[in-house]
This record gives sequence, structure tokens and C-alpha cells, in this order.
Amino acid sequence: MRSEAAIENFQPDAVSLVLLLGVGALIALMLGLLIPLSLAIGNIYRTTHWPRGASPEQLAPGMLLGGAILILAVIYRNALHPPS
Repeated sequence: MRSEAAIENFQPDAVSLVLLLGVGALIALMLGLLIPLSLAIGNIYRTTHWPRGASPEQLAPGMLLGGAILILAVIYRNALHPPS
């Protein structure tokens, strides 16, 4: 009887979540919760710093080219100095 009452009155806290999920899963959960926040911040930044008179079609090629350069830089760096 006592264990059933304890289960019914269980109030999760930070320590029980760490014990239940593990530290790695808790870190992944916290990082996942940051995704909506980062999207909101990005939307606000984009809205406030959008160049006057620019259309998405004008800005998209530059964004894609910048992303491709960053990816190629990471690939090149990992080819020269592989992670150990």
C-alpha cells in the first residue's frame, strides 16, 4: 500500500529527472528546448536587419554560397587534420 501511495504522490524534480533520464539525455533535452528560442531570435533579427528593397530571391544565392563555403572549409580542415 505504501509504495502505491508514493507512486501516486510522485513529484518529479531535477534530481529525479537526472536519475531517470541520465545526464546525456538531459543535455540533449535541454538543447532540443533551445531550438524554438533560436528560431524566434533568428526571425526577429532577420526582420529588423532586412536590407531595404531586397527580395528573398536576391538574397538566397548569397546565403547558399556562404553556407557552401563554410561546409567546404570544415571538410577541408578535417581532411588536413582529422579528429582523433
